[in-house]
Amino acid sequence: MFSRNHTIPDQDTHPFLQNSGKTTLANSLLKLVNISAGAIVIDGVDIATLRPTDIRSRLIALPQESLKLSVSVRQYGRVYGIFNDQDIIRALSDVGLWPAIERAGGLDMLLTDECLSHGQLQLLGITLACLRRGRVVLMDEPTSQ
Repeated sequence: MFSRNHTIPDQDTHPFLQNSGKTTLANSLLKLVNISAGAIVIDGVDIATLRPTDIRSRLIALPQESLKLSVSVRQYGRVYGIFNDQDIIRALSDVGLWPAIERAGGLDMLLTDECLSHGQLQLLGITLACLRRGRVVLMDEPTSQ
C-alpha cells in the first residue's frame, strides 16, 4: 500500500504492484472517490481544489479493456479529445495500424468487434490516449489481453 506521503519525482515512472492500492489511487486521482485524509498534489496543486472534469481532462487514463463503441475511428478519437485527422493518421502510422484501418475505410471505418483484433483495439486506444497532452498517465494492465 502506498503511504500518504508518497512522492513520485517529475519525469519518473512508478509501477504499483498487486494489492498495493492501484485502483484506490486511480479512483482518487480521477476524483471518482473522495480521499478522507491526506492530499494528492500534482505540480503543486492539491487536486481537491479542482473540479472532477478539470482533473480528468488533464490525466491520460488507459483502461484495462478497450472502449467498445460502434463509432468511426474519427469519432473514437473525439472521445480522447483528438480533433485533428492528420494527428490521428500520423500516430496510427507510427504504431503500424494505419494500413489496416485505411484499407477498411480510413478514419470513417466503423469500429466493430470484427474490424480489428483485440490487441489492435487496445493499441488503438493506447495510441489515441497518448495523443492527449498530459503529464500523468494511468494504466490499468494495458497489455493484459
